[in-house]
Amino acid sequence: MTKTKLSPEEQVTAFITTSAHPLANVMQALREIILGTSPEISEHIKWNSPAFYYNGEMAPFDPKEYKRDIVVYNVRKPGEILLIFPTGAKVIDITGILDGKFADGRRMVTITSMGDFTAKKEALQNVIRHWLALIEKLKSYRRTISGKIDAGEQLVYDKLPAKARKALPVRNKSPKNPVLCLTNW
Repeated sequence: MTKTKLSPEEQVTAFITTSAHPLANVMQALREIILGTSPEISEHIKWNSPAFYYNGEMAPFDPKEYKRDIVVYNVRKPGEILLIFPTGAKVIDITGILDGKFADGRRMVTITSMGDFTAKKEALQNVIRHWLALIEKLKSYRRTISGKIDAGEQLVYDKLPAKARKALPVRNKSPKNPVLCLTNW
């Protein structure tokens, strides 16, 4: 009899539903919020835990840079869920939710209860949205060659908080058509 291989989504479901972790219900709530933030986010098991990644086309990069990985669960401690953002240092965190300043660029969020999750939910989604805005998408990579910004990318830029916009490298500081220099992201 042939065993059917589970899809990535089914693997994550199985991980959470069979987990003996006391915060398994929080793991599921986090999963729903992360996936609900954008259709550009998918899930799978990576590093023996649920992991969430950008599922669109990206500019070429070295796989060891983990540019596609958004956030990974670490559930080794029974009283907490540690959300690890492998490239979190690139995010301008105006919410203050990201902890740690590691040399490899990762940042973390610790969730200790459903109440803690509820309190951090909006800030967590803001960090994920900002992370997605910084992705070197294939279309954006092509734009750096042409030097133009399209209406959809302008909308992403306009939705960033003023503090985040000021921190971005810009070639043309015209407020009507900023040309973002994505090669530094």
